[in-house]
Amino acid sequence: ATAFDEDYDDVPFFSIWDTESYRQISSKSTTKSDCANDLTYDPSTDQIFGIFYNISSQKFEFGTLNKNTGRQEKIADIPVSVCMRPLGIASTENGDIYVIGFGSNNNDYDLYYSTYLFKADPQSGAFTVVGPTGIDCSTFLQSACFDFKSGKLFWAGLQRDSGVIGGVARLFEVNVATGAATAVCDLPDDMDITGIYSRTTSQSDDAPGKATDITFTAGASAKSGELSFNLPSDNIAGTSLSGTIAYTVTYDGKSASG
Repeated sequence: ATAFDEDYDDVPFFSIWDTESYRQISSKSTTKSDCANDLTYDPSTDQIFGIFYNISSQKFEFGTLNKNTGRQEKIADIPVSVCMRPLGIASTENGDIYVIGFGSNNNDYDLYYSTYLFKADPQSGAFTVVGPTGIDCSTFLQSACFDFKSGKLFWAGLQRDSGVIGGVARLFEVNVATGAATAVCDLPDDMDITGIYSRTTSQSDDAPGKATDITFTAGASAKSGELSFNLPSDNIAGTSLSGTIAYTVTYDGKSASG
């Protein structure tokens, strides 16, 4: 997991955490323009995409987050002619990127808080409108993610309400074909939520779980050594496996199976 935090001197830090032990692995200073409004992981390319606000240019940007440096690698400015302000970003398991945000017609006060679903090109950063969500939202931090098992897009939004400062926190399901959002449930304490994600996979629950205790001992040459690991005893759902598990290890175009 990654996290941004600020010290008492108002300097942001990029930190990496182990989500199993909740131990901080590393932390380094970065800039405020590298602090994302929301992030999403694309498993098809092993990249982290995000929506950022550049303080110098005063523009929202679409880009990737470098996992080693914590710095943003800009792909493109988000055009205000299409999206005035992005709120949440989510990637499918196949690398399709969607963004929820305010539309270009927000110079009309009656439509100022209207939100839309956009599809973003991960190469060029171009935004295309999918359709209106039908939800009026506040401008506070929000977030979105895909549930890979069902393929559904979920959005932790803040729906405008005259009686609640900042809006009512709700989880919405968003139709990726039309952009229409449907409320699933209210979220506690009307919290601003960013960085939501799903730990689901599109694989069957009967598929083997992850290998464990993976270690590599280097050999005499740069491309030699011994790899050891334990095969899983449970499937993805946590039920004990039975029978024989086959495995394949691939490196530098070569593979070994067992």
